[in-house]
Amino acid sequence: MRMGMSIVENNAFSLPDGYPTLHENSSWWHAITLAANRAKEALPHAEVRVERARQLVLDGRIEIVHSSLAKVTSSRGTFYTSLINGDCTCVESGRRNTWCHHLIATWLYCSCRLYLQVVQPSS
Repeated sequence: MRMGMSIVENNAFSLPDGYPTLHENSSWWHAITLAANRAKEALPHAEVRVERARQLVLDGRIEIVHSSLAKVTSSRGTFYTSLINGDCTCVESGRRNTWCHHLIATWLYCSCRLYLQVVQPSS
Protein backbone atom coordinates (compact mmCIF):
# COMPACT_ATOMS: atom_id res chain seq x y z
CA MET A 1 0.00 0.00 0.00
CA ARG A 2 1.38 3.39 -0.95
CA MET A 3 1.60 6.34 1.41
CA GLY A 4 0.16 4.35 4.31
CA MET A 5 -3.41 5.03 3.17
CA SER A 6 -6.10 2.43 2.69
CA ILE A 7 -8.81 3.00 0.13
CA VAL A 8 -11.57 1.75 2.38
CA GLU A 9 -11.85 0.56 5.93
CA ASN A 10 -11.87 -3.20 6.53
CA ASN A 11 -10.43 -3.83 3.05
CA ALA A 12 -13.86 -4.29 1.46
CA PHE A 13 -16.51 -2.14 -0.11
CA SER A 14 -19.95 -2.96 -1.38
CA LEU A 15 -22.59 -0.66 -2.80
CA PRO A 16 -26.27 -0.86 -1.98
CA ASP A 17 -28.50 -1.66 -4.95
CA GLY A 18 -30.47 1.25 -6.33
CA TYR A 19 -28.33 3.93 -4.70
CA PRO A 20 -28.63 7.29 -6.50
CA THR A 21 -26.04 8.05 -9.15
CA LEU A 22 -23.97 11.21 -9.29
CA HIS A 23 -26.40 13.11 -11.48
CA GLU A 24 -29.48 12.05 -9.50
CA ASN A 25 -28.24 13.47 -6.21
CA SER A 26 -26.89 17.00 -5.62
CA SER A 27 -25.27 15.80 -2.38
CA TRP A 28 -22.65 14.12 -4.58
CA TRP A 29 -21.11 17.47 -5.43
CA HIS A 30 -20.70 18.28 -1.74
CA ALA A 31 -19.35 14.82 -0.91
CA ILE A 32 -16.84 14.89 -3.78
CA THR A 33 -15.66 18.37 -2.80
CA LEU A 34 -15.10 17.23 0.80
CA ALA A 35 -13.25 14.10 -0.29
CA ALA A 36 -11.10 15.99 -2.83
CA ASN A 37 -10.12 18.58 -0.22
CA ARG A 38 -9.18 15.78 2.17
CA ALA A 39 -7.08 14.11 -0.55
CA LYS A 40 -5.29 17.40 -1.31
CA GLU A 41 -4.40 17.72 2.37
CA ALA A 42 -3.11 14.14 2.50
CA LEU A 43 -1.27 14.41 -0.85
CA PRO A 44 -0.22 18.08 -1.16
CA HIS A 45 2.26 17.24 -3.94
CA ALA A 46 -0.50 15.63 -6.02
CA GLU A 47 -3.04 18.43 -6.44
CA VAL A 48 -3.19 18.00 -10.24
CA ARG A 49 -3.75 14.23 -9.88
CA VAL A 50 -6.49 14.86 -7.31
CA GLU A 51 -8.26 17.23 -9.69
CA ARG A 52 -7.98 14.72 -12.55
CA ALA A 53 -9.35 12.04 -10.22
CA ARG A 54 -12.19 14.29 -9.11
CA GLN A 55 -13.16 14.84 -12.73
CA LEU A 56 -13.21 11.08 -13.36
CA VAL A 57 -15.67 10.68 -10.49
CA LEU A 58 -17.81 13.61 -11.65
CA ASP A 59 -17.88 12.12 -15.16
CA GLY A 60 -19.11 8.78 -13.80
CA ARG A 61 -16.02 6.84 -14.91
CA ILE A 62 -15.60 4.70 -11.78
CA GLU A 63 -17.35 1.36 -11.47
CA ILE A 64 -17.05 -1.08 -8.58
CA VAL A 65 -16.93 -4.46 -10.32
CA HIS A 66 -16.26 -6.57 -7.24
CA SER A 67 -15.96 -5.94 -3.51
CA SER A 68 -12.20 -5.64 -3.98
CA LEU A 69 -11.89 -4.25 -7.53
CA ALA A 70 -12.84 -1.04 -9.33
CA LYS A 71 -12.79 -0.26 -13.04
CA VAL A 72 -11.64 3.24 -13.98
CA THR A 73 -12.16 4.44 -17.54
CA SER A 74 -9.96 7.39 -18.45
CA SER A 75 -8.77 9.07 -21.63
CA ARG A 76 -5.84 6.62 -21.77
CA GLY A 77 -7.89 3.45 -21.43
CA THR A 78 -9.53 1.25 -18.85
CA PHE A 79 -7.60 0.37 -15.72
CA TYR A 80 -8.38 -1.71 -12.66
CA THR A 81 -7.62 -0.65 -9.12
CA SER A 82 -7.50 -2.90 -6.08
CA LEU A 83 -9.52 -1.78 -3.07
CA ILE A 84 -7.42 -4.04 -0.86
CA ASN A 85 -3.78 -3.28 -1.61
CA GLY A 86 -3.95 0.01 -3.55
CA ASP A 87 -2.57 -1.28 -6.85
CA CYS A 88 -3.51 -0.03 -10.30
CA THR A 89 -2.90 -1.63 -13.69
CA CYS A 90 -1.75 1.66 -15.28
CA VAL A 91 1.89 2.32 -16.19
CA GLU A 92 1.96 5.50 -14.08
CA SER A 93 1.25 3.55 -10.92
CA GLY A 94 4.43 1.51 -11.28
CA ARG A 95 6.59 4.60 -11.83
CA ARG A 96 5.74 6.43 -8.62
CA ASN A 97 5.85 5.71 -4.95
CA THR A 98 2.45 7.31 -4.54
CA TRP A 99 -1.07 6.95 -5.87
CA CYS A 100 -1.92 7.49 -9.55
CA HIS A 101 -5.05 9.48 -10.37
CA HIS A 102 -6.98 6.22 -10.96
CA LEU A 103 -6.39 5.14 -7.36
CA ILE A 104 -7.21 8.61 -6.09
CA ALA A 105 -10.43 8.55 -8.14
CA THR A 106 -11.35 5.18 -6.66
CA TRP A 107 -10.69 6.51 -3.16
CA LEU A 108 -12.79 9.62 -3.86
CA TYR A 109 -15.63 7.52 -5.23
CA CYS A 110 -15.64 5.10 -2.29
CA SER A 111 -15.33 7.94 0.21
CA CYS A 112 -18.32 9.70 -1.34
CA ARG A 113 -20.44 6.56 -1.27
CA LEU A 114 -19.58 5.88 2.37
CA TYR A 115 -20.16 9.51 3.34
CA LEU A 116 -23.59 9.52 1.70
CA GLN A 117 -24.51 6.22 3.37
CA VAL A 118 -23.82 7.82 6.75
CA VAL A 119 -25.31 11.25 6.03
CA GLN A 120 -28.30 10.02 4.03
CA PRO A 121 -28.96 6.40 5.01
CA SER A 122 -31.47 4.65 2.80
CA SER A 123 -34.80 3.81 4.37
